[in-house]
Amino acid sequence: MACAKANLPFVIANPVRIKKFAGAINQQAKTDKLDAQLIAYYAEVMKPSLSQLKPEDIRLMIDLLSRRRQLMEMQTMEKNRLQIMPKEITSSIKPMLTVMKNQLEKIDNKLQKLIDSRDEYKIKNDIIQSVPGVGKVVAFNLISEMPELG
Repeated sequence: MACAKANLPFVIANPVRIKKFAGAINQQAKTDKLDAQLIAYYAEVMKPSLSQLKPEDIRLMIDLLSRRRQLMEMQTMEKNRLQIMPKEITSSIKPMLTVMKNQLEKIDNKLQKLIDSRDEYKIKNDIIQSVPGVGKVVAFNLISEMPELG
């Protein structure tokens, strides 16, 4: 983000590809200096295309969806605990589930506001959700992660 703000060119490279590139050139040693040289050599040889940041509202949508996934995982863990813990413990689990439910609703509302803020997103959202079985969360993910849809 700092590079984009400073109008400097940058590449967001897949670390797996760089690691495979290191294996292909038989570089096994790993230090910060060697890593920097490897990345520079990778860029020189592979000439990856320059990256661009996604629009700010899309980045916010991605961050909200990431937080939503985290909350869903925590909610599942708490629900599982609710089933296996003694009754005396459930009184500390139920309030956590309520908090998570409320936070999920807030995130969903923020996501919906982001969708509603731009006609382009609203149109895509309507089209995506017109597919049977596709709901708002799938639509949010597709709009934020696959902007080329439409």
